Amino acid sequence: MVKAQSVRTCIGCRRRAPRQSLLRVVIKTAEAGRPDGMPVIVPDRPRSAEGRGAWLHFDERCVDQARRRSAFGRALKTSGQVDIGAVESFVKDESFAKGRDTNGTSASRMSNEQ
Repeated sequence: MVKAQSVRTCIGCRRRAPRQSLLRVVIKTAEAGRPDGMPVIVPDRPRSAEGRGAWLHFDERCVDQARRRSAFGRALKTSGQVDIGAVESFVKDESFAKGRDTNGTSASRMSNEQ
């Protein structure tokens, strides 16, 4: 018998994908957030933090789409502005580590073209 995979929806592009291929993000509590009280959205790499989570592809375009659509606050049920700097940095670092530039082009392909 084949076990069904958990499927989640990316809050950026709205495409469905297996849970293992997405990044879970959560909101930090007010006392652990910024001094000005703005909620901070952080990556939950182990996918085990308590509370409501939202899901994103490891793609800067999905992060940008979610930011432009105010999807972080809506998905995490918070109002006002949120700080997504930690998520942006994490996704950018992951993209670089996987050999992709910020446009999704393979870094090795780029070096061959130069």
